Amino acid sequence: FLFVTLLRRSAISKTLAVAALLYFGFSPAITNSSFSLFSEGATYSFILGMILMGSAGWKSLHKGPVSKTLALGLGFGAFFVGITMIKGIYEMIFPLILIPFIIFAVKARQMKKKQAFKNTIVFLLSALMVFVSCVYGYKALNKKYNGLFVLTDRAGWTLYGAAARREMPLTVQSFGAAVTYDLFEEDGCKVFFPAPECESWHVRISEALGAQKNYEVIANFPPREQNKQLFKGALEKILEKPFQYVLLTALEWTHMFFWETTQIGFVVYPDWLDAVFGCVP
Repeated sequence: FLFVTLLRRSAISKTLAVAALLYFGFSPAITNSSFSLFSEGATYSFILGMILMGSAGWKSLHKGPVSKTLALGLGFGAFFVGITMIKGIYEMIFPLILIPFIIFAVKARQMKKKQAFKNTIVFLLSALMVFVSCVYGYKALNKKYNGLFVLTDRAGWTLYGAAARREMPLTVQSFGAAVTYDLFEEDGCKVFFPAPECESWHVRISEALGAQKNYEVIANFPPREQNKQLFKGALEKILEKPFQYVLLTALEWTHMFFWETTQIGFVVYPDWLDAVFGCVP
């Protein structure tokens, strides 16, 4: 229903809207991730709600009572809190999303549009109030009870693991496997390259490298120093082969456009749907 609302507000033709809705329903990636035991599925409603709330808030800046703008700002901040608690990267995305609103406030002030300026300030402050009080309150609790002012302590070793995997010896064959893996997933990669070459690009490899480094850091440094040491180790890894790191990071970034796979796992489907999802084309 949120997706349909978004399509309607975007003034997309009915034909394209129906096609998009059908694709959304049949998409193996959406279906698999929604029913899998991962956090991706939990983000979908928050992302759509966030976009809808933000677009409604943007319209209210130009006209509308302050009370409506206040409610939309509070709702916008609440959606961002929800998705940040699922995916911590949104803590960094939130201030970027606010940049257009800040620019609009500056322009409204310059053009002496008092109502628009007032509405924008109310929207920004209300969204910030909700987001900062919840997210930074949570981080403050972590600081008090765990000694770390963070949402989660995984960032350091995850970054190290990704850096270490991208710094592994690179050959023509392993690079070809990396390209194929990003375009056709692991199963598609194994059609063209040996299984070990394809498996080396799986996320479990970076997780294993990161976990190994994390154990070393835990054994030698107190909790407050551990994240710092992991980020330091990641930077050292990156500087070993900076060009290779940038190349593979850019390559892996394209994977987000080709993650439509029927073999995510953790979901058991009826035989007829297995037959559909098992169809190679």
